[in-house]
Amino acid sequence: DYQNAVSFYQEGVSRFPNDKNSPLYLLEIAKIWDDKLKDDDKAIKAYESVVAAYPKSEQTPAALFELGRIFEGLKRYEQVIEVYGRIVKEYPKSPMSPSSLITIGDCYEKMSDYEQAVTNYQRLYQEYPKDSHVPEVLYHAGQLCEENLNNTDKAIEIYQLILKNFPDNPYTKKADSRVKKLGK
Repeated sequence: DYQNAVSFYQEGVSRFPNDKNSPLYLLEIAKIWDDKLKDDDKAIKAYESVVAAYPKSEQTPAALFELGRIFEGLKRYEQVIEVYGRIVKEYPKSPMSPSSLITIGDCYEKMSDYEQAVTNYQRLYQEYPKDSHVPEVLYHAGQLCEENLNNTDKAIEIYQLILKNFPDNPYTKKADSRVKKLGK
C-alpha cells in the first residue's frame, strides 16, 4: 500500500525533521511517487523538497539526479541543464557528476545548440578525465564539430585528444581514421 507508505514517511519527517534519516524518508516518498504511483508532479515536488530542506544531505545529489531524469523524460531540457548543472557545481565529487555533464551535453544537442553540447562534452574530459565514457563522448563531440558546426579544425583537435590520451581505447582507431580523412 504505497499511499500508506507515503503517509508513514511524511509523518516521520514531520515529527522528526532533524533526524538523520529524514532526507532519506523524503527521498523514499519521491521514489514512491515516481516509480510506483507514476505521478510526475508529486515526484518532482518530493524531490525538490529533499533539495530544499536538506541541501547538505548525501541524499541531495540523488534527488537532483532523479529530478533531472524526470525533466528529461518530459523534454524539459532547460530544467535538466539547470538541475544537472547544480550537481556538477555543488557536488563535483558525486559519482553522478560525470553522467550529469554528459546529459547536459545531450540536452543542448537535442535543442540544436551544438556549441554548448561540444563544450559540455569537453568538460567531461577536463573535469573527469578518467571517466570511462570520455573517449566515446569526445569522439561524439568531434562528430558534432564535423557534421553540425562545420569546424574540421576543432574536430581534428578533439580527435587528437583521444589519440594522445586513450591509445588502447576502441575510439582511438575511429579518431585516427577521422584525422586522416579530415587532414586530406
